Amino acid sequence: SDFYTGSWMTRTWTNQDIFDYAVRKGALFEPGTAYAYSNTGFYFLGALAEKVTGLSLSEAFGQWIFEPLGLEETLYDDFSNRIVP
Repeated sequence: SDFYTGSWMTRTWTNQDIFDYAVRKGALFEPGTAYAYSNTGFYFLGALAEKVTGLSLSEAFGQWIFEPLGLEETLYDDFSNRIVP
């Protein structure tokens, strides 16, 4: 499920929090039987990037994708610090 709805916006979620929640909640359906949009995979990608590289997902995208391609106006940003209370 997507974490940017309802009460999910009232706290900052760590990658571990999201992983624990996803494991508790489980799959919504069997793989290949339905489709539902979700950002959860990007949280897992971020945790993996951080574990392997020591960089945040945003930093990894910048260092290994955007900078080498000369993409000066492109970013992958963490918007959690921009949420208005």
